[in-house]
Amino acid sequence: MSKSPQQKVAARRKRGPLSLLLIGLIAVIPLLTVGSAAYGAHLENNDTFCASCHTEPESTYVERVQTAATASEPVRDLAVFHAGQHQPVTCIECHSGAGIGGRIDALVLGARDLVAYARGNYPQPSPLTHPIADVNCVKCHEDYARNRSFDNHFHFFLPRWQQFAGDKAAACVDCHAAHKQDGLPGVAFLNEQRTVAQCNACHRVMGD
Repeated sequence: MSKSPQQKVAARRKRGPLSLLLIGLIAVIPLLTVGSAAYGAHLENNDTFCASCHTEPESTYVERVQTAATASEPVRDLAVFHAGQHQPVTCIECHSGAGIGGRIDALVLGARDLVAYARGNYPQPSPLTHPIADVNCVKCHEDYARNRSFDNHFHFFLPRWQQFAGDKAAACVDCHAAHKQDGLPGVAFLNEQRTVAQCNACHRVMGD
């Protein structure tokens, strides 16, 4: 049985508010998504925010940066040196890989840590479960992989060593430890004992 013209008009009037509400929701959801992403990006670039959940040793690292910025003390580690440059490097810039994929991986890891923090299920000091990979360093320092000079031969041959020996080969952080304070500022905060050990290991595997 077909509806009368009056019934059709009444049905359209009933659907009107619902349709407007649906359209409004469809318009608001993208705005909320973009706004949340922008706010999240703002927070993740704030080292103090990172340290608010990653309590120790991260709080100590952030405090070191803040102290170095206001005091005349010499810079004692590579992370503080990076943070004090003309264009300071934040925690997330080192602790995420290259591109959007690297940022997403870091956010996923951060979300997992946030859940652990909210549940009170986190050890102190927090263990390092995801060391910084070479890709995190090379996204800013890719020129080192191309320089074939003798003074840079280790960086140039490092990918070959890694391809040959896999996980047994060194990574950037094995020599350039960001948060250790036992390195020499004049040579990129390298610690002689650790660095020489990696040099010897490479020469043993790859030959002189």
